[in-house]
Amino acid sequence: MRGSQSGLLALFAVAEGIRIARQIAEYQNETDAELACMREKHGGLAAADRPVGGKAPIAPLHDLSPSPRVPVGQDRLRNLAWIPALVAAAVICVSLYGNRARYSRADFRQYYSWWSEFRAGVDPWLPEASPEQVTRGGIGFCDWTPAYVTFLSPFALLPQRAAYWLWQGLQLAALLASLVMLLREMRPRPHSTITVLAIALALLYPPVHATLHGAQTAFLLLLTLTASWLLARRSRPAAAGLTLALATVLKAFPGAVGGYFLFRRRFDVLGWAILFAVLSIIGTGVGHWREWILYGTPMTTGDFDQLRMVSVLSNVYHFLHQAFPAAGQGQLLLPAFSVTLLIDLLVLAFAGCVSRWMPDDNNSDGLYFGIWLGVALLLSPASWDHELPLLLPIYLFAGAGFLESRPSYRVAAGIMAAAVAVVALAAVVMPFRPLHPYFLATLSTVAAAGLALRPTAAQPIQTAPAR
Repeated sequence: MRGSQSGLLALFAVAEGIRIARQIAEYQNETDAELACMREKHGGLAAADRPVGGKAPIAPLHDLSPSPRVPVGQDRLRNLAWIPALVAAAVICVSLYGNRARYSRADFRQYYSWWSEFRAGVDPWLPEASPEQVTRGGIGFCDWTPAYVTFLSPFALLPQRAAYWLWQGLQLAALLASLVMLLREMRPRPHSTITVLAIALALLYPPVHATLHGAQTAFLLLLTLTASWLLARRSRPAAAGLTLALATVLKAFPGAVGGYFLFRRRFDVLGWAILFAVLSIIGTGVGHWREWILYGTPMTTGDFDQLRMVSVLSNVYHFLHQAFPAAGQGQLLLPAFSVTLLIDLLVLAFAGCVSRWMPDDNNSDGLYFGIWLGVALLLSPASWDHELPLLLPIYLFAGAGFLESRPSYRVAAGIMAAAVAVVALAAVVMPFRPLHPYFLATLSTVAAAGLALRPTAAQPIQTAPAR
């Protein structure tokens, strides 16, 4: 009963936030039209000038300078915008409180065990259970990368419960930092009310709570990948390559985001990323990486039948397994890999083609970056629903284009809204999961983002220059 009430409260907050954002956008359009008429009437009136009557002009919402007078309607909307924000904060607190005992359960128990084994000198990637593992209650060998275990092993210096809460706090901080960086990169920069609404709606996204439930790394990956994108835009290729390499060696599949830099012709970023990735592999032990490839990665095949999977390979395998239940895993893997290869090539071709016609502006570039985050999820052999927060950049930049009333974003926004609804429904309705909702939602979101960037009659095809 408590879960259904929280779900209804979250849905109300989402609907209220979208309504407020639309009204703010309408106020913005009316304000811009009014200022344009005033400038025309008074002979090129500047925004800082005062019109006849002594009243100060209404500042555009993306103008960061304070306005001496705020319209009553906008002031009311700003107050209402705190409703979704308070609801989102309450839902996050409820989620953290509900997961308070999961420091001793999967998945954090596994992470802490591997970190402890590594610091004790035990090789966690070997399948043979050592006496040390048995003594400390180890729960199996590690299927995560050596960089993940090595870089995060200092958490094992703390008691397990303290390490858990520090980990969750850092993950939430990484999510908030990522959202702020993405919103600040939009042009025009959104008003503080829109910023609060966007963050609130992002916190209500169901996969965010799946990430907190499993103490997963999606927020950390989102932060490092977002930092890589921003640093590349600011012509800092070495730092951009370092953060891209960090995300890649932590979880492997984020390396597919290198396709963004490839098609944007940022070869310097790719060069630095490869260099730092190679150095990380050497520094964390080539032998450990060999063990991870031989013993850890094959373990992912055991997850292919999970209903919460996002990747193309796992969903293709699950579909074939349902179609041919008598066939064993060995008989299905080859057809699954073959079909997956074809679909992956089509996804890569689509993402590459989008770069040929996308406009050259901040928001379009951000949306294209988000497309490659979605492509990375699809190409991964085993990506889960708790990694869907990596789609948040798509939703943020698509929402910015929709509020600006860009024609090409209308259909795309409808598709993305349906995808979010499907993910929310799958999170609470278990019988819905065999229909591959997470995979279809991710695939449709990436396709809709590409459609949003398609050229229109008012905007001919153009090749976006490298950044």
